[in-house]
Amino acid sequence: MGCFFFLFLFLTFYGNLSPDTNLIFRRILSMEDFKFWTNYRLEDIDLKEMEERFPTDPTRGIWATVPTQDTHWLTLSLDCQGMLGKIKEFAQAHQGEYEHIVVIGMGGSSRPADVVKKVLGTQVGGAQIHVMENLDEADIQEIRDSIEPAKTLFISISKSGGTAETMALTRIAYDWITSEGLDPSKHFIAITTTSKDSPLMRFLKENNVPKEDIFEHPDKVGGRYTLFSVIGMLPAALAGHDIDRILEYARAAMRSDLKYQLGQFLAQMESEGRIYMRVILPEELEGLGPWIEQLLAESLGKVDQKGRNRGIVPVLERDYDSSTVSNVYNENSFVFRIKLGEADERDSFMEKVKATGVPVWEIQVNSSEEAVGSLYLLEFATGMAGVLMEIDPFNQPGVEAGKQATREMKARIKEMVDKGTPLEEAYQQVVKSYQTPYRLKIAEGVYLDYGALMNVAGDEFMQFMESKEKTLDQVNAQDLYFLILEFAKLKGKTYGAILPYVQETSERAEVWSIARGVLRELGLQDVFGIGPVYEHSLRQYLQEGPDAGIPTFIVVNDPGKQVIPGDPIPGFTCGMQNALQALGTQKALADAGRYTLRIEIEGALTSEKLQKLREFFSGI
Repeated sequence: MGCFFFLFLFLTFYGNLSPDTNLIFRRILSMEDFKFWTNYRLEDIDLKEMEERFPTDPTRGIWATVPTQDTHWLTLSLDCQGMLGKIKEFAQAHQGEYEHIVVIGMGGSSRPADVVKKVLGTQVGGAQIHVMENLDEADIQEIRDSIEPAKTLFISISKSGGTAETMALTRIAYDWITSEGLDPSKHFIAITTTSKDSPLMRFLKENNVPKEDIFEHPDKVGGRYTLFSVIGMLPAALAGHDIDRILEYARAAMRSDLKYQLGQFLAQMESEGRIYMRVILPEELEGLGPWIEQLLAESLGKVDQKGRNRGIVPVLERDYDSSTVSNVYNENSFVFRIKLGEADERDSFMEKVKATGVPVWEIQVNSSEEAVGSLYLLEFATGMAGVLMEIDPFNQPGVEAGKQATREMKARIKEMVDKGTPLEEAYQQVVKSYQTPYRLKIAEGVYLDYGALMNVAGDEFMQFMESKEKTLDQVNAQDLYFLILEFAKLKGKTYGAILPYVQETSERAEVWSIARGVLRELGLQDVFGIGPVYEHSLRQYLQEGPDAGIPTFIVVNDPGKQVIPGDPIPGFTCGMQNALQALGTQKALADAGRYTLRIEIEGALTSEKLQKLREFFSGI
């Protein structure tokens, strides 16, 4: 069936788009009055043919042949898969009861609530939304300090009911509730597959959470397509929003032919080798960025039916550095912009971008609610582009290798602990086993480990060093990092990635901005992600998308003190889990023959070590 599905699509579709060599910027209004601009010539499409091939009914057309069948997101905006009434009733019944809503989940289970929190905010009388998705001790403590448990509702979200991180965070939240002498049944609800005898369902039953407070996870819908389901709309309703208004914007997008044109555009960009979608958003809508990143990177970074690595990866514009515009807005990239109103603060930057001649797709919205609703266009276009690329846009096979590597490390630790080795000693032994002889000191407790790169391309890199009349013992960490990036670019790599697995703070954000600037100065796309969020967005693309990058993992090996309740290894901490996940992801990429680097922080990332990192990146 899968082969038929891809063959059916491919033979008849390409050729509907063509580049406009004159790049005449133009404005178009769709049937539903979604305003958009493009400087790319879009050929007229046969709407009847499009509607037959890509209907909004998941049981018809090409969708019916998709192998995973996770296509029922197509109609979520109609009534949240029959749950719209229940969502409204629950929000109304509990209006004013809770001041804080803490959504616990990972990846697609947490991104919708993150959009609500950062883009929609809280209406008068609504509850404040918090997203608990990071097994980082500081992140967890920040949420604890922000809430009053007696006035807080926790929503645990997991389709399988067994997501390890979600259960760990749920147990931590449970401890907060019980330590205050509160009844967990009054403070926990969930969205999950209720028919499964999962750890989450057992937890809910043990704590007498009423059945009516357990919402069914949308059927045949993958996590990154759940925005217009109970997963996104329940937090929005509890925050005081008119979810009918949001859903009506999504329904307008569902009816609009613009979704077909955007799908064509994405597929054509990828076929032309423009695989970096630089995303430009006004400050008010920047919270859409991580959702967009996960949607496209995890959906489109795949191996196709012919064994080719395909994909588009969103690169969120974070720094708005005019001096490097021409370095990254080039033959490898295109622009997706959401503009707020007739003019917003990105207009002047966009003038510089347009001058480069890169293809631009720009949607104009007039409110945050319209912006969120319009994301249906991007959902549809991503699914459509995926099938045109001969991949399944609704699975994520590339994430398993990293998970398996992490499980193996943890199993080694457990084996040592079971034999009597103290936990922290066992943990440090496993972490140190990944340190290599190719390791240079940046500062006390901060090291650049490039052994994974040497295992993949050591001979070629040494030849490159000879051409530069350099030897490894002659260069410091700064010089070596620059040379490695230069070598990677020479070998055809077109993006770098800065991937710190640590809580984000304003001070740290400044350092990561400097690091991204280094990549842009070298003409590399500046992909960026914070762990664990990137594990559920970028990891699929890093593993199976085009082999065109060199990620730098920034790993803090401090075990910390926050114990994961109920973990198979007694006393195992969040810090340990985070470090192993980062190492596991790097190992999976290296095992696949992909270039990677690691900056390792021994112990906590103190202000002194952060300053040394700032000096390291600033001096390159």
